[in-house]
Amino acid sequence: MTKRRARPKNKSAARHSSVVEIPKNLAAAIKRCWPRGVVEEFPTDESYFHEIRYQIERDLGSISGASLVWQTEEVRSGGWEDDNPDEPPLHDSEFQSYHLFFVSPNGEEFRFEDETIGDDPEDGTQTTYPGEGRFGLALTISLAAPFAAINVSTYSAFEDGAMACPDLTTSLFWDDETGEVISANEYHRNWLGSEMFLKLETLRQDVVSIMASHRISVLDESVLDLLVKGLRADQEVFLEKPLRVRDAFFFRGV
Repeated sequence: MTKRRARPKNKSAARHSSVVEIPKNLAAAIKRCWPRGVVEEFPTDESYFHEIRYQIERDLGSISGASLVWQTEEVRSGGWEDDNPDEPPLHDSEFQSYHLFFVSPNGEEFRFEDETIGDDPEDGTQTTYPGEGRFGLALTISLAAPFAAINVSTYSAFEDGAMACPDLTTSLFWDDETGEVISANEYHRNWLGSEMFLKLETLRQDVVSIMASHRISVLDESVLDLLVKGLRADQEVFLEKPLRVRDAFFFRGV
């Protein structure tokens, strides 16, 4: 299977304002996270998540008929490399308020051919590298509070070592056939067909159950898109006005 490409759509240009109020327990959680009303970077190494991370990893890897394909890499320390003492220390370039797991059904129908363009290591020319991708579920867990989001997504690995990883921030797409803006889930439902999408829905139920066992609430897409009145973003985080529930828990920064 060769995956059809869709064009990501900027969220602020496509979403309409909502007049639906945020559930009180969720509003209270947002207030606890951001008492000043400003979404900002925080010490992620103090997150509740680290106490249960490996239990979650074990549980996801134990789902029958599915595989834990990829997850957010460990944050590297900023120390000097032992084998390169003359090189400056490495630092992660971006802050990330969440940890992401990608789980995929094992069937061949969930695999597809992919390709990417990169520099040839010998002469620096642009070269096309083949790869293999998988359809599956991106489970995004907030490090700020015990909330998570699940969406259908893809992951690809290429011969040059590059990867195309799931991205929660790409939640809306242009449908090239209709010219309309659709959600990532709707796009993949149309592309995969009802039978394959039903298998992903079954997998989603398994993942939701695992989250519940760890007291992490999975937020529906309709809730994630609700506006949070009065919430602002610090200048060092990558968020656009107006802020929504998803922005309160899942964001990046410098």
